[in-house]
Amino acid sequence: MIDVIERLEKLTESERSIFPCHTNRASSIGDACMRKLVYYRTRWQDQEKPSTSLQRRFNLGKIFEDYAIARLLRAGVRIIRQQEPLSIPEHQITGHPDGNVVDEETGEDYPMDVKSAASSVFYKMNTKEDFARYPWTAKYIAQLMIYMYAQKKDKGMFLFVDKQSGQEKQIWIDYDEAFVQEVFTKADKINEHVAAKTLPERIDYCDECEKSCPFRMICLPDVVYTAPEFIVDEELKAMVERWIELKPIAKECADLEDEIKKERIGPRLTPGVVGEKRKLFIGAIPIGLSWINKKAFEVKATSYWMIKLNDGGAK
Repeated sequence: MIDVIERLEKLTESERSIFPCHTNRASSIGDACMRKLVYYRTRWQDQEKPSTSLQRRFNLGKIFEDYAIARLLRAGVRIIRQQEPLSIPEHQITGHPDGNVVDEETGEDYPMDVKSAASSVFYKMNTKEDFARYPWTAKYIAQLMIYMYAQKKDKGMFLFVDKQSGQEKQIWIDYDEAFVQEVFTKADKINEHVAAKTLPERIDYCDECEKSCPFRMICLPDVVYTAPEFIVDEELKAMVERWIELKPIAKECADLEDEIKKERIGPRLTPGVVGEKRKLFIGAIPIGLSWINKKAFEVKATSYWMIKLNDGGAK
């Protein structure tokens, strides 16, 4: 029988690519790590290719983008200037907006960017300030602001699509001149480093560096990588294998619990007093509430092993 999964895996492998970068891309200029942005310009060929799991997410993102725009057109919304290249040469910034949405009443058009997200993220994105929640969403604001500046628009729109439900959401963003000037200052510093063949200081090492930076192997030479150890323990092996089985369900459960508590129930509640207990019902399901004070505390400096379980699915 034909092995379609093998064919699909080979296709995904062939799609993993890196590309030259000679300008500051609007889609990445909002990244918190300026050193990474300089590497994109000067050592793009040394970056790691996307993992197969990340490449699948890229593919899905493009599918959702095409899906969302097709839905808008079917709904009678006029979209123009799709993937029209833009350039801000004085800061060496380039970009390609997904398109501009036309206001039927005024005839004015505004840059639009389509984003897809898991439900746990989708419901948290409602205002400009919400984009600061995650490193990847923080970059979105700079991207749309650059489009607004280049097109001389006072507003721009994000169209978010929930990957689980297909629900759509529009988020309008007002142009912020001070924010854009900060982005330009950052771009100018990157350009200076590129011209001088120098590098900015590293940012503080964080989990995001290890998980998603394509330049981590050349940027972190002081990270010590030693030969792996092998543990012979059948009971422990069985526990880890069970963890791999439960991991997808556990994440979905945790995301759903977070959404239920913080996004759906929390905004409906009024403040209480310390020690107060309440009960509410969602249908026939009882929900217990306790009002507590969370005390601030200082964590003492220490060194320890950070243990990460890995399901072995990413390449």
